[in-house]
Amino acid sequence: MATHIAFVNGKGGVGKTTCAMLIAAALAEAGQNVSIDDRDPQRSATTAAGIFGLPIGTTGSIVIIDTAPSLQHPATLDAIRTANFVVLVTTPSPLDLATTAATAKLIQAERGGNTRILFNLVQTNNRFFTEMPGIAKELPFPAFENFIIRRTAYQTAQLQGWRSIPSASREDFIKVAMELARLLFQSSDNRKV
Repeated sequence: MATHIAFVNGKGGVGKTTCAMLIAAALAEAGQNVSIDDRDPQRSATTAAGIFGLPIGTTGSIVIIDTAPSLQHPATLDAIRTANFVVLVTTPSPLDLATTAATAKLIQAERGGNTRILFNLVQTNNRFFTEMPGIAKELPFPAFENFIIRRTAYQTAQLQGWRSIPSASREDFIKVAMELARLLFQSSDNRKV
C-alpha cells in the first residue's frame, strides 16, 4: 500500500511545489519508489516531474501530492483528508504565517495528527530565523527539526533537475527527507501496536 504525503498551504509563494519536488527527488535518490500526484491546476509539479525524471500519478510506493494554494480547492481538501502525512510548508515571515495558521486550523478540523510544519526559504541572518522556535510553538503542529535555507539553486533545479544542485546544497532536502522517512516509519510502527 502506498504512502501519500501532501504538501499544503493556503498561500502561494511559500515554496510548496519546490519542497515537494526536491523532497521527492531526495527520496528517489535514496532508492525509494516515488511518484508525483499533481493536484494544483497550475501543473508546475507535472512540469518539474518531467525534468526530474519522476513519474506522474499514484504508482509509487511513496506518492508526493502537490496541492493548490487554495484551501477551498476540492483536490486540496481531499489531499488533506486522505494523505497519510501532511507537510505544511511555510516561511517564517509574518505575512505567510497568518495563512499558515488558517491552513493549520483547517487541517486540525479535517484530520488532526500526522502533520508537520516545514519552514522554507529561511534566511539565517534575520530576526525571523531567531524567532522561528517561538513561531513554531504558536502553531498547532510540531515543526520538522530541519528547515530549508533560501538558495537560488533550489529554484534553478525546477528547470535543470536535482543533479543541478551542488551536493552541499542538496543537504537541506536530504535531511528533511530522512526526517520524514523516520516519522513515517514511527507512525507505521505505532499503527501496528
